[in-house]
Amino acid sequence: MKQPNWDEAPEGYEYWIEDRDKVMRSAFHRLEDGRYYDEEGAYWPADQTDDLIITKRPTQLRGPEDGLPPVGVTVGIGATTGIVVAHDAGRAIVRVFPGFDDYVPATADQLRPIQTPEQIAAREREKAVKAISDDLDVPMVVAKRVYDKGYRKPDQR
Repeated sequence: MKQPNWDEAPEGYEYWIEDRDKVMRSAFHRLEDGRYYDEEGAYWPADQTDDLIITKRPTQLRGPEDGLPPVGVTVGIGATTGIVVAHDAGRAIVRVFPGFDDYVPATADQLRPIQTPEQIAAREREKAVKAISDDLDVPMVVAKRVYDKGYRKPDQR
């Protein structure tokens, strides 16, 4: 079994799927509408996975203690954001924005990763491509090419 390199996974593709029988190529997939889709639009029905080896992406926030994010990482906490400045007793110590005056201890489940502009753009592109695919009733690979050539769905006003 090949170990996936999650740094190469497209945004939103949370699964690595391998076919035990090696009929289909191994690839990153996203789960949507009861199907595992690869980047080219090919899919596996989620209820027909007996011959597949499915690996889910590991949790994004990983750190030195109890799954905590490492020191120096910007994270979301509640309705604000902050920087992890230390770890203590199984908690991350977060210096919160704005002002940097407050320090908040938090467990891993209280924190969320902050998406980079590139990740946000990739997610928006994926949504637009899906809308084009649905509207034009074409495979995802065709919708991606149409999008990359500059087509954008007109605003519905």
